[in-house]
Amino acid sequence: MTSLQNNGYFKVNTHVINPKSVTMGQLYGMFNEASREWMDGVLAYTVRKCCSDRTNQRHWIMFDGPVDALWI
Repeated sequence: MTSLQNNGYFKVNTHVINPKSVTMGQLYGMFNEASREWMDGVLAYTVRKCCSDRTNQRHWIMFDGPVDALWI
């Protein structure tokens, strides 16, 4: 789609995450019992970064790694 941006398509930014390279807490986020605070994970950070973009560019988040029932 990025190569077709002159034909009416918008540029696409691809964000690749390997879900097996981090723990579930690091991927989705986790609650710290000691400080009573929520810590965002890689996915939450990436989604927030994509949503804050006010340009016409598109964002795709790809999970690139072996399929596992835990992170699905």
